Amino acid sequence: MQLPINKNLITTNSAYLGSAFTIPDERGLWVLLFSTSKIISYLNENTDIKTALLVVHSKTKGATLTFDRLGFNIIKKAAPKSLLYWFISKIRI
Repeated sequence: MQLPINKNLITTNSAYLGSAFTIPDERGLWVLLFSTSKIISYLNENTDIKTALLVVHSKTKGATLTFDRLGFNIIKKAAPKSLLYWFISKIRI
């Protein structure tokens, strides 16, 4: 699978959690945090995954601050190109 992050960050025991979006009316209700928590709990209990890479756009300050406070490490320049560029390159017209 081709991922929009640098390949040197991926190991055989890592999971990639793609971009998430919360509809505006539900923002601030911790939907993303709850969902991510459930996914990580599942990975811990049912797989050999040791690292979870979570994509958060750097301009999403609320999400960035939240995940930073929870102990996630921010990896600068983890994406070789912008995610928008990557998505556009996958569209076939």
